[in-house]
Amino acid sequence: MSADEFLGTPSYAGEEFPRTERECEQCGGTFLILDSTLQSQPCRFCSQDCLYEWMSEQLSVRDRPENPYSGNGGQ
Repeated sequence: MSADEFLGTPSYAGEEFPRTERECEQCGGTFLILDSTLQSQPCRFCSQDCLYEWMSEQLSVRDRPENPYSGNGGQ
């Protein structure tokens, strides 16, 4: 007996799960995300690359002298 015969057909086989279209905050592209994932995560970016680009930009903004959170007193 094969594993597939033993385990049978999964209960979700052939089902389509509801998805929502989102716009990436970094590149503006659209992507689909499972509705169940949206309940637990913000899902702001279409990929890890867009997330990393956004994070890089935030770090460069944080380090600007005029930023009061840069550690230099906003001077």
